Amino acid sequence: MNIKMIVTDLDGTLLLHDKTVSAYTTSIFKRCRDVGIKIVFATARPVRAVKKWLNIEVQSDAYVYHNGAVIYLGDELYQEIGIEYRTVHDLLETAKKTRKYKNCSGN
Repeated sequence: MNIKMIVTDLDGTLLLHDKTVSAYTTSIFKRCRDVGIKIVFATARPVRAVKKWLNIEVQSDAYVYHNGAVIYLGDELYQEIGIEYRTVHDLLETAKKTRKYKNCSGN
């Protein structure tokens, strides 16, 4: 078998309960990269929630955030798919009118 890439989820897969990566796992990733295997971290989390605690000594070849809506190749943004502000605004207004949504102030 010729492995070219490892893609791993973070929560409940790569990360320990304290949001760290074990020294053993870090050493395995380093060995993989040494033989040319690409490493990709994938998560449903947003970029800001990952960058503050994903600090391991292995350089990732790519990061996939927001279930694929944001992708970085190394440190360079490759793809970003978002919902336009107007669409979000209209959805929230519709939800408020149907009484299924309340903002934080209780209105």
